[in-house]
This record gives sequence, C-alpha cells and structure tokens, in this order.
Amino acid sequence: AKAYAGLSRSYLDLIEDQKAEEMAQKAIECDPDLPEAYSALGMAQISRGKTAQARISFEKALSLDSTLSSARMGMGNILLEEGQLKTAEEI
Repeated sequence: AKAYAGLSRSYLDLIEDQKAEEMAQKAIECDPDLPEAYSALGMAQISRGKTAQARISFEKALSLDSTLSSARMGMGNILLEEGQLKTAEEI
C-alpha cells in the first residue's frame, strides 16, 4: 500500500494526475487505514480540480493521523482558497 502511495506522489511530480489518483486508490484498496494513501489521493484530486473530494480525502487522512504534514498542508490550502484563514492556521 505504501508503494502505491509513493507511486501516486511520483506521478504527481510527473504531472500525471489521473495515474496519481489511480495509484492512491489502489493504496487505499490495499490498506484502508493508511493515512498517506488518503493524503496522496487528496493531492491528486486537487490537481484534477476535485476540491470537494480532496477535502474528504484529507479529512480521512487526518482522522487516521492528525499529525500527517502532507494532509495538514493540503487541507490548509483548501481552507485558504475558501477564505477560511483562521481555520487554516489551526490545521
């Protein structure tokens, strides 16, 4: 599962957003309790313009590990885009 999450991040670096999302989904299928997989999915979803779905993915990642920096950063960025500065600062 961690390998798929890593592949997802690598595909994002290559600007292969759809592949990144697919690899993150595979990571979740392998281990539905892996917070990094949900964070990777959220990052891929943001890249594909799926902000509402990304929010759900980051929320799931943070429910599994509230200290996961990639999920905190992703959720914070969504909140900033929505104009929720105070809430973003608390993440």
